[in-house]
Amino acid sequence: MRSLGVGSSSVDLKQTQDGVYRNRDRNTNNVLACIGGESVAPVAAQYAHVQLLNPVGSGVTLLVDRITVSSDADVDTSLGYYNTQLANLTGSWYAKKLVTAGQFGQIRWESNAATLGTILFPYRSGFSQNRDIVLDDPLLLAEGIGLIVRNEDVNQYLRVAFQGREL
Repeated sequence: MRSLGVGSSSVDLKQTQDGVYRNRDRNTNNVLACIGGESVAPVAAQYAHVQLLNPVGSGVTLLVDRITVSSDADVDTSLGYYNTQLANLTGSWYAKKLVTAGQFGQIRWESNAATLGTILFPYRSGFSQNRDIVLDDPLLLAEGIGLIVRNEDVNQYLRVAFQGREL
């Protein structure tokens, strides 16, 4: 992407003069920007949970910039933290450069008769609509810390995508 400047000069918005990427483009090029998520099917009398976990020993810090949530019904959903691994491992979130199989951040899920985690804030996800939570400042997950999204109504679908960085 280029932008014309004054006269015949031009400025490359993605790279510096020596070809080094800037800002978000730099994060993607250096395999720091990541994305991943999971869908949890409804289970009778149970709450759906999806977690982004930074496992102990990863050696990185996860920064979460955006969370996208949807459900098949107009349900209450909550964002919180829960540092115990959920039962099912989907895998690691993926580098947005798409050159590696996965990074350190683990996407995990579970259906449970109890609501798990400590709530940071609740919100309504909306019937079959994506609800984006865009953070002014990223949530920082040190090693051993987990971010969780959960339904506040039982027997409901839950789809969650996390976007962020590993530093």
